[in-house]
Amino acid sequence: MTKYLIGIDRGHSGVRAGCFDTQGRLVSGANIDVPIHEPQPGQSVCRPEELTARILQAVKTAVDGLPGPDARRAIAGVSFSIAGGPLIGYAQDGSMPLGIIFPGDCRRADFFYASKALEAAGISVEEYTAAVTTPVPWMLSNILYLRDRFPGICGKITRWAVSEHALFLRVLGSGSMWETECRGSMHFNYDPIARKYVERICDAVDLRQDDFLPLRYADECCGRVSAQAADATGVPAGTPLFLGTNDMIPHVLAHGAIGEGCAIANYGTFGSTGMRITDAARFRPLPNSKYSLHATGGGFRDDWQISSSVNGCGASYAWLSRNVCAGLDGGRGGSPELYAAMNRAAGSSPIGANGLYYYPDIIGGQAAFLGIGTHTAMPDMVRAVLEGMAFEMLGALREVETSTGTAIQRLFVAGGVTKADVFMQMLADLYQMDIVRSDVDPDMAGAKGAAMIAGIGAGLFRDISDAASHMAGREGASVHPIPSHVEQYRRQLPIWHSRLRQLAR
Repeated sequence: MTKYLIGIDRGHSGVRAGCFDTQGRLVSGANIDVPIHEPQPGQSVCRPEELTARILQAVKTAVDGLPGPDARRAIAGVSFSIAGGPLIGYAQDGSMPLGIIFPGDCRRADFFYASKALEAAGISVEEYTAAVTTPVPWMLSNILYLRDRFPGICGKITRWAVSEHALFLRVLGSGSMWETECRGSMHFNYDPIARKYVERICDAVDLRQDDFLPLRYADECCGRVSAQAADATGVPAGTPLFLGTNDMIPHVLAHGAIGEGCAIANYGTFGSTGMRITDAARFRPLPNSKYSLHATGGGFRDDWQISSSVNGCGASYAWLSRNVCAGLDGGRGGSPELYAAMNRAAGSSPIGANGLYYYPDIIGGQAAFLGIGTHTAMPDMVRAVLEGMAFEMLGALREVETSTGTAIQRLFVAGGVTKADVFMQMLADLYQMDIVRSDVDPDMAGAKGAAMIAGIGAGLFRDISDAASHMAGREGASVHPIPSHVEQYRRQLPIWHSRLRQLAR
């Protein structure tokens, strides 16, 4: 009998659920937007009740697409891929007094809270980075800020979390209050290489291991679907739930980017890169990382993920589609025709976008166009945004190479914008390497990787390699660099960096 696996992917903009067979075929799926509210500028909040409703809706829609009752009874497990970024404080009864907060970027002004506490304890940036493998933390700054700003509310909080895993588990009927092991690095007093909390840093910020949800591996069973959740979703009661991981590792699995020298670049809402390694001793943290370079446990035993990120790739392109290019598809808004028109526009502007440069830090509030003139046209803006995303992500990729001592030889890509051929060619030319696209739908890659984790947990696959051999996407034709374009981008890159330095002044 054919077995099915459900993967649930929580991105920054919504919830995707997919039902896959053990050959990696997507049988049915759903993509549901989740509202993000901005009570005041720079503050983003997700309401737990709204997210709960979307989780149930996405899973039900996906399950309804299965071919009949027998297929439902053949669901072997459910697992999760959940993006980093939200900060949740849980009270003793499981409630969330502050809701789900998407903090501002504290690597700048609000970083004061973390740096002050560490400085008072005599802990330097270099010592901190060496201990926990990540630059001085913005999430920690947010926790300290909230404790300072809202002491009464925070006094009710008994556990902090930096993902929504516990909420997803609760929605589907599990009582487990766990967080995935690869999220430990975001606690910022946790050493993911030694897989333990650093006592001196805990003392400095008055946050202990017990102040965070317990960490578990991705393939651990953490409960079963309840009768109530079964009624709401159609997933049979008793179906095992597996914890899953962060959002990068499922992309690595889904695309099969698990070998030496392989890396993945995800041009999603945030831009992020990832490389899997099995020898943590190879990793060297970079104290002055611009791109939040860090090591995380890979969610599995003896497995690590080296990641770096930028503050807005897909978010920049979405902003452009809403505010600059909205009429290109006749006002239908966000349609495939709109993005096709945008990509044609980018292709009509030359390399260098007629002197227009873009810095993509739109989530951090620092995005900027540089070089707008009377000659600037809409196609130049589209191309400049794509080039800015590519330029910025190149720095993140270089940090991954430096920290691991491994040259990236094959780059797999993810994110909706990677459907655009003009962007793929741009990446190949700028990065001077082949860009690999698989046949995985970029919108469902996270869900597919989560389903693969469920298959490992359910015993259908021995390990990561076995799951990838059965379910990972098949590679399509690689995009190769064009030598004349490579030379043009070699000249453009230092110009982009010089423009960026002007912006910094």
